[in-house]
Amino acid sequence: MLQSHSYCLTFSALIREHWNELQVFTATQRFARNQAIFSVGDPADAMCLIESGRVKVSQLSADGKEQIVAIYQTGDLFGEVCICKKGVREQQAVALEPLSLVSFRVKELLKLLQNKPEMVFNLLMLFCTRVAECQERAASLAFDEVRERLVKEMLRLSGLPTGAPASGGVRLPVRLTHEELANLANTTRENVTKIMNEFREDGLLDYGREGIVLFPDRMKAYLRKQGA
Repeated sequence: MLQSHSYCLTFSALIREHWNELQVFTATQRFARNQAIFSVGDPADAMCLIESGRVKVSQLSADGKEQIVAIYQTGDLFGEVCICKKGVREQQAVALEPLSLVSFRVKELLKLLQNKPEMVFNLLMLFCTRVAECQERAASLAFDEVRERLVKEMLRLSGLPTGAPASGGVRLPVRLTHEELANLANTTRENVTKIMNEFREDGLLDYGREGIVLFPDRMKAYLRKQGA
């Protein structure tokens, strides 16, 4: 996630450079917390750049069960599969907090990219790192135990830019419920609650009304001990 975020920041900087050419086919939108940005079945005709706020993108099963695919932050692009000529959305995107974004109509964006090789290269690298990150998550879901999966997901989130509390820990930059953590780690809310209590007792993290604070060095040591 960190590497793809860096490519997003570079691409967004290139977008600023060509803003005069882009603004004729863009739209600035604002969303409230928990408001849907797009849903399964919506037309896949635009890519989005987050101006401020955070977004979760999820896959839904036939019975409505949610699997969170990724959480994106300020400066990130998402919804990029529209470039692959997908007719409709196969995932949903929801604002985790008050959100402002710019959407780009994909047909016009592709026309612009034909004459902007530096933007094409950066977008290609973004796609490649997203694929690598998806492969890493798929391997974790397939081979890691629930505790290791949960630790890895929280460490990914802790790598996002945020201030560090005086205790030396790192506060997760987005507030997630135990249900949402369960949807990230592909387990149940009850299981997450039990594991989070164990992790707090073992000093790997702390949490309360202000959110979750991780101690990354201890969590990484825990993963090494588990061989994960």
